[in-house]
Amino acid sequence: MAQTTSGDLIFETGSRSPDFSGFRGGSRLTYPRNLVQPGLGLRWGVGAWELGAQLQGTGWRQHPGRARNEDFTLQPESTIRRNGFDSSNWSYRDSAYVISAGRNFADAHGRSSMTEYGAGLRVRWFPFDDQSREGLFAEAQLQYRYNKQYIYDAWQFIGAGNVIFYSPIGSGNTLTNVIWEYPLGPGYRFSSGPWRFETALLINNGFNRGRDFHLQRAITFHIKNGAGDGGILRGAIGYKIDESYRLEFVMEARRYFSTGELSSTGGLGSEAVLVAVAGPQRVWLSEKEFRTNLSLWARID
Repeated sequence: MAQTTSGDLIFETGSRSPDFSGFRGGSRLTYPRNLVQPGLGLRWGVGAWELGAQLQGTGWRQHPGRARNEDFTLQPESTIRRNGFDSSNWSYRDSAYVISAGRNFADAHGRSSMTEYGAGLRVRWFPFDDQSREGLFAEAQLQYRYNKQYIYDAWQFIGAGNVIFYSPIGSGNTLTNVIWEYPLGPGYRFSSGPWRFETALLINNGFNRGRDFHLQRAITFHIKNGAGDGGILRGAIGYKIDESYRLEFVMEARRYFSTGELSSTGGLGSEAVLVAVAGPQRVWLSEKEFRTNLSLWARID
């Protein structure tokens, strides 16, 4: 199998209330996620149950696009709105951005490369068809994913007060991210001759942690206790070549929006003092992406 991914991972922190130094603002880091991942999978069906497992990864460093690092000030009228599901009014906000109406005083762009590896388990139950396993089904997954991004050839702009700076700064930062997800939801499968069609809508829940290291400032930001939700909308088309082989094409729109805690260590000069006395901050991590997967399945008797 070969999976392609197109989207972004966005990491934001900030507050409209001033901190102990009087600063009222935040930061946003945007990491592109445009990559190809080969992999292997296994499926096993018995009665009304279908079990699946898969492994996949980039296998080498890939270049998903250009990353961005923004620092901005916030005003009382700036907005901080959580993404995804809001149980207070039963709404869903499909945006990768939490903070808006900020004013940038620093903006850096750089090339990125990344590696990613993942593993997953999937269970399906077909309550109305325990022979051919078609019709309505319930699905549960457990997914693990590790990725690391490297930012280099970065250029930075700073415009604060009487200071204007624009220059290459070389290596920017690295982001290491780990996500555990457990999507749950219903689906439907039916066949017509050699063709098989499938659709599913899953509620995506998960936990995440990470580490964002800024080389120029010698600061490490630790992402802890991240928990979030989102959704996965999937459609699939399969073609039975013969009794032994089946070709399958899958499309997925995936969302994961989490809230966690951000703490920092390190720093240079006076910033090291600020880092030492600063408490934890709120952090939002959002992933919004589209996936396609082309796979060839072989029957093993």
